[in-house]
Amino acid sequence: MVVFIKKGFLVLQKVRRLSIILTAISFCFLIVIFSLQTGRNYISTLARPYNITSLDTGTSINVVNHHLAKFANEHKINIVKAFNVPTTENVPRTKFYVLSSTRKFSESLISKQSIASKQEFETSDLRYPLYFFGNISSTAVAKELHRLGLHYKRDSGNWNTIIYNFLSDNYFAVFLILLLLILLVVLIVANFKRLRASNIAYLEGVSKFQDTWKYFIHDQIVFLITFIPGFLIVLITMISYRVMGVMPLTVYFAVLLIFAEILVSVFAFLFHMASHSINSLQNSIKGDGKSTLILVTSICFKVVTELSIIVTLMLLLGQFAINSRMEKQLSNWQHLGNYYTPYFSPYALLDNEQDQEDKAAYQLVNWSEKHKGIIASYGAYESTGKTSNDYDDVDFGNVLIVNAEYLKKNKILTASGHRLSIAAQSENSYFLFPEKLKSQSDRLSKNYFDQLPMAQISKLYGRELNYKKIMIKNGQRAFTYNTEGIDFGFYDGYVKEPVILVLSTVSLGGDNEDADHYWDSLISKQGLVVSNYHALAEQAQKRHISRQIGGYLNIRSHALQAYQQVRQHLILLLSVLAILILMLFVNYILVNQIYFANYERKIAIRRLSGRYLARIHFLFTLVCLSVTVLEGMFAASIYNGYNNRALISGVIASMTIFQLLLLIIQALRADHRISQAIKGED
Repeated sequence: MVVFIKKGFLVLQKVRRLSIILTAISFCFLIVIFSLQTGRNYISTLARPYNITSLDTGTSINVVNHHLAKFANEHKINIVKAFNVPTTENVPRTKFYVLSSTRKFSESLISKQSIASKQEFETSDLRYPLYFFGNISSTAVAKELHRLGLHYKRDSGNWNTIIYNFLSDNYFAVFLILLLLILLVVLIVANFKRLRASNIAYLEGVSKFQDTWKYFIHDQIVFLITFIPGFLIVLITMISYRVMGVMPLTVYFAVLLIFAEILVSVFAFLFHMASHSINSLQNSIKGDGKSTLILVTSICFKVVTELSIIVTLMLLLGQFAINSRMEKQLSNWQHLGNYYTPYFSPYALLDNEQDQEDKAAYQLVNWSEKHKGIIASYGAYESTGKTSNDYDDVDFGNVLIVNAEYLKKNKILTASGHRLSIAAQSENSYFLFPEKLKSQSDRLSKNYFDQLPMAQISKLYGRELNYKKIMIKNGQRAFTYNTEGIDFGFYDGYVKEPVILVLSTVSLGGDNEDADHYWDSLISKQGLVVSNYHALAEQAQKRHISRQIGGYLNIRSHALQAYQQVRQHLILLLSVLAILILMLFVNYILVNQIYFANYERKIAIRRLSGRYLARIHFLFTLVCLSVTVLEGMFAASIYNGYNNRALISGVIASMTIFQLLLLIIQALRADHRISQAIKGED
């Protein structure tokens, strides 16, 4: 039996070292991913940028750029501007432009793909971060920015916030917690397995602190021997990808991870100190290695793991349902083809800039009407779940605003069953009502006339704006071309039985202040959709609003990317579940092993007295299985619904059966070892 215990001790020490090595390797992988992701958005985590928030009226972009370059040359510093370049990607690409030939800033800190061209710099807006590198005081910088009419706000650059966002946004926090939890369990159990050796050392004059400290230092040496070469590989990767600007932040993140590992080791250290007492020494001398504290702790870990599996399964069930719905409904987006919608940068505009943007928006819509552009604006996604029959509000009711081109691309049937077609740039607006709203159509038409700028335009400019009512068939669904609905569960892009308002630049009175502002508002809500991206970007350039445009969203790829994100969440949850199941399997084995190690003497005596195994282990089995059943009852009280409770019952039943089978197998093996030890064969 002593030989068996020694073998078990050696095996657990190997598992202990392996767990520490895997933890160090996992930390290095996490640091690599962190540095590469963070390096895309930061050129230096030591330099606090001046975020330009607003401009004085009359500020000229060309004049400001010229004076910034002059200021940089005079003070022999580098000014680096970080700004977004509009692309057809779902996220605008961040690029950097360096002012002044002084070498105070190394372009090796950023990738070649992230270095902006002079044209991209000159056509970008001023309201972006500016970094100042070199010997220059913040007072001098503030004075120059104030002179140029630039108002700014400085970021705190909180590193903890950056790290927190990285861990939470990518689900890495879950993996980190599981990794540290596994390490903690392994260390606690490994320490328990060497409790007898600690007691012997104590009899030889070694204090429990000295004994525990020796293993603690050994663990840290193993960790550092693995981690340091891994971190050197991280540095090489950062140099090759040119993200050395985030090196200080990366080192800080690495230190936090090392601190987390030390914290876990210290907890296991203190736990072992608490379990290694005079009582344990006396029990060890008597041949009884019992440690109730270790056994109770292991059962607590088992409870946490079992509850985590139930929670993860419930999340996974919901994710599977979303994935199934999206898989069926996203086919509409797959067959849509490439359509692009511009979106504006989210910064405040000066009055003259807003007027310019409004006029340019009108011109873009007017151009799109002549080049098969589609208007489709629907704003009721947030409220549709509760107020799908609300037709009173143009902006938030079940109302879809379109143009004539929309009707060419999408079949809408009149009450008589004919496909509806309206001439482009018609002088009349058309309000299309499902037949069920016929009795309300007059009242709703007046509402729409007042809520749209039609009433205001008629009053201010003396233009008579007309509309016509048309009844359409009930039950028709209309495609919105709007990807915002995906966030609210409208994965196919369709809405049921909306009122459809067909507008044109002509029907809203042409070029006037109110209509212009309305078209600008509509575009900002993904209301303008064009198939020719290059033509759209060219028109934005001609209208002098390209710098206000944050990007051009490919609505088809954006919808498909949303599906990919759901798939990624599904894979992540499956990975977490697999890790939890593995942890549970290890927990079951460890709890049973600790139980057998605690009570092996009593078990042997009872076995020699002729008791059956079932009777010997009945109380322990009852405690373990009762705890699992109580967990199931607790979970069932939280998750309502027959299907949820049925799933929880199935999971609890599976856990109970699995625990019982493992206990039977381990009990038989322990009984066999006891028999061999008694016969003198072990």
